[in-house]
Amino acid sequence: MEIKKFSIFILVAMILAVHTSASEIIEVDWNNGVDFKTWEARTFHLNDMLVFKYEAGKHNMLIVNEKFYNSCFVCPIAKPHDTGDDHILLDKPGKWYFIDGIENGKNCKENNVKLVIEVTDKKPLQTSMKVEYDFPEAKRYIQVGDEVGWNPSVDFEAWAQRLFEFNDLLSMLFQPYTLLKFSNESMLIVDEGSYNKCFVCPIAKPHDTGNDKILLDRAGKWYFIDAIENGKYCKENNMKLAIDVAEPKKDSGVQGARKLGQYNN
Repeated sequence: MEIKKFSIFILVAMILAVHTSASEIIEVDWNNGVDFKTWEARTFHLNDMLVFKYEAGKHNMLIVNEKFYNSCFVCPIAKPHDTGDDHILLDKPGKWYFIDGIENGKNCKENNVKLVIEVTDKKPLQTSMKVEYDFPEAKRYIQVGDEVGWNPSVDFEAWAQRLFEFNDLLSMLFQPYTLLKFSNESMLIVDEGSYNKCFVCPIAKPHDTGNDKILLDRAGKWYFIDAIENGKYCKENNMKLAIDVAEPKKDSGVQGARKLGQYNN
């Protein structure tokens, strides 16, 4: 009996150790109807952890190579992850390939339940701001443009193809405008009309510190444009961002997780 208790203790300790080493916990809605292709443009960092959520028995998950991913091939001797709550630590940079292997890859072939991601070992830009103290209500911290930040080189249309939730905190990191350097950025929250035309209202006060935090405290569409030089970068480099914030809902039970996709009701 004591040996059994000790074994359980060791198992729990190992699980906690893996979670502690994770940079970020990312929940994957591993179900039919989720468009996993939209997530190929986003950035995953070394030691992020994926949590695959699904109903056990209806789905499972296999880590495969590119060839098996493309063909949805399930190796007969492969042992799939099948708990419905599978935790995968992204402990090496490069491409990762996942498929649903249930019924010899039926969901992968017919419903496109498969995911490919790129894991980078580059560290995201750091901010000195104590987010947990300044924004205690913030659910998650999301850096706009990932490690590049608010920059004309980012494809913000592709970057926005992710789930944003009520009380997420956006971080806009960029080089602020100075008298010694004129090719810098600023950011302005606008309506849809101003977003489409890159219109900068003359009396608008843009966010221009280079370390701006925006709490997404309402559901629905949010629109952001680069306002420097009367919207020059917005017009010439398409430096603008439109996101859709989901309605508040109950926590999934995974502490600190951000989700890929949405559950189908």
